[in-house]
Amino acid sequence: IATALHGNTTITSINLVFNNIGDDGAKEISIALGTNKSITTLNLVGNNIGDDGALALADVLMMNKTLKDINMSGNISANYFASILAAHADPQMWAISYEKLMIVKDQARELFIEDFENTTMRDVNEKIIIPVCQRTKKSYA
Repeated sequence: IATALHGNTTITSINLVFNNIGDDGAKEISIALGTNKSITTLNLVGNNIGDDGALALADVLMMNKTLKDINMSGNISANYFASILAAHADPQMWAISYEKLMIVKDQARELFIEDFENTTMRDVNEKIIIPVCQRTKKSYA
C-alpha cells in the first residue's frame, strides 16, 4: 500500500482499520504520504501503532498540506499522537524552563534512587516526562 501511495493521484481517502500495521507500517505509510498530493484522510483505528509510528504520522500530517486528518483512535499511542499535534499547534509548549528541568531532575532522583547514576534519558522520558505530557496534553522538548 505504501508503495502505491507514492504515485497515486486519484485516491483521496484510505481506511486501514484493524490491519495491525504497527510502527513499521505507519512509518512506511508516512514516507509515502510525504510525497502524495491526493490523500486527504487516513483511518488507522486499532492498528497497534506505538510512539515511533505516531511520531512519523504526526510529522507527515504537519508537513503534507493535502492530508487533513489521520484517525489514530484505539492505537497504543493515540494520546501521544494527539500530544504531538497539540505541541505543533502551540509553540509555547515546545520548551521546558530551567525550573521545570530541575523539578524533573529531582523527580528522577527520587524515582531512580537505587541507580540514579546509571539512569538514562530514555528512562526519565518513559517514567516521568511522557506521563506528564500525556496527562497535561503538553509536549516538552
